[in-house]
Amino acid sequence: MPLYEYVCPTCDERFEELRPIARADDEATCARGHVGAQRAISLFATIGGACAPSASLGGAPT
Repeated sequence: MPLYEYVCPTCDERFEELRPIARADDEATCARGHVGAQRAISLFATIGGACAPSASLGGAPT
């Protein structure tokens, strides 16, 4: 089951919730009990901007 990030419009709390894909866009309830939290855009980081083959895995040395 995927992990989605939500933000509560009442208290501005950000939280994560495991949900089936079919329920990803359903409103959620924050830990303070406010109903109506909306799914947020999750950000992730990459290091170096691209994947390079690793010498330890048989790829060319970088």
